[in-house]
Amino acid sequence: MKSIIVQFVCPAPAQHNPGQPQGKNLRQNQQFNCSACGEYNDILGRFAYCTGCGTRNDIDELVDNIIPAIRADLKCGGIPSNSLKDIGSAFDIFVGQYTDQLIKNRPMRSMRCERIRKMRLRDLVATRRELIGGFDIDICEGLTEGDIGTATRMFQRRHVYEHNGGEVDEKYLRDSGDTSVRLKQTIRETQGDVHEFANLVLRMAKNFHRGFHDIYEPIRGPIERHEVEKKRLESMRRATERDDISQVHTAKPRLHGQ
Repeated sequence: MKSIIVQFVCPAPAQHNPGQPQGKNLRQNQQFNCSACGEYNDILGRFAYCTGCGTRNDIDELVDNIIPAIRADLKCGGIPSNSLKDIGSAFDIFVGQYTDQLIKNRPMRSMRCERIRKMRLRDLVATRRELIGGFDIDICEGLTEGDIGTATRMFQRRHVYEHNGGEVDEKYLRDSGDTSVRLKQTIRETQGDVHEFANLVLRMAKNFHRGFHDIYEPIRGPIERHEVEKKRLESMRRATERDDISQVHTAKPRLHGQ
């Protein structure tokens, strides 16, 4: 039987401050509407389960906020290598949140648990292998071998930027499969490289999110009601547009003297 884990966040009691709203008026530092069921959530922290249906909000944060902010910074003159590092870090955090939940709630040997806990996306092949072996989740589902090769190279480049200042070492040459550079060469990124990496990261994140909730299935009732309501509103919108079009005056203007 599939089970669902719902995370209830209880803020620590705050000291009284006359200038601060108290009780029911006290808001937490993250509010969001669940994309699956539409439920409004007000939580302490950034990542959590929806209190209405149990869907995690990590994917919405990544898709709607984190990656767009990185893209916007890049467009405004941000350094591509910094943007690449930010994307890699964001995905590391994303994977860490999900694997932390999986480790806590699925029995496994301590050695595998420790490997997954310490897992970093520096080695995409090893990460993929651990997630398939431990949870039957393939984060690279639907990606071509070329896509996987590109993502592997980008994660390895992130490591080079963070630890070698962008200078190629033997480990990078060995693990990345990149034949376009030489030892000691300084690597460079383009905006196109970074946008491609962001696209691949989003695809892998969606695979992980889908696989996670195939194990911990959300509550279907609120999600189904939300889908019905969305269809109803869409139907109303289309009907309104048809009415607006039918009221447009289409008669041809008559020429003077006709």
